[in-house]
Amino acid sequence: MGFKCPERKGVADFLQEVTSKKDQAQYWSRRDQPYQFVTVTQFAEAFQSFHIGRKLTEEISVPFDKSKSHPAALTT
Repeated sequence: MGFKCPERKGVADFLQEVTSKKDQAQYWSRRDQPYQFVTVTQFAEAFQSFHIGRKLTEEISVPFDKSKSHPAALTT
């Protein structure tokens, strides 16, 4: 999408800041292209169309089979 997480920056912090209109520009890495704000919706759509996003959606769409859980697992 044109952004780069700097070394020593936590992924969670980076993702929070890269979706912020105030902080996003500092992570722009495509020096040959002008920066343009990318909305959260655009990030979400890009992730969902990426092979990892499609695979994750496919995996979580299958209901959990409670019969396969460990007997000592919490039920609440």
